[in-house]
Amino acid sequence: MRRDLLALGLVAVTHGHEGTATGGGNGADRAPDGVLTVRLARSRSLLGEILGVVRTWLRRQPTLAMSLRMGDANLTLGGAGSHTERDRIIETWIDRALAP
Repeated sequence: MRRDLLALGLVAVTHGHEGTATGGGNGADRAPDGVLTVRLARSRSLLGEILGVVRTWLRRQPTLAMSLRMGDANLTLGGAGSHTERDRIIETWIDRALAP
């Protein structure tokens, strides 16, 4: 997924989150495995492209789930369910995430 996100032209897609423990740390603040952090400006079109990558990934991995957070807006998606319903949920989340 990281390669797919970088292909969108994002500047940074990193494992974990800022503050992740590195060599010499005790790992208490370490991000869980499988966490990718994407930093971006508030952009509906770019966020839509990122979520397109997420949708494609979930179709290929229907038994897995993904959690997204932007500011105070959180979203958890799984591969199961109708694409129409998932798209409606995603559009609602985008509106909330980009609200001033």
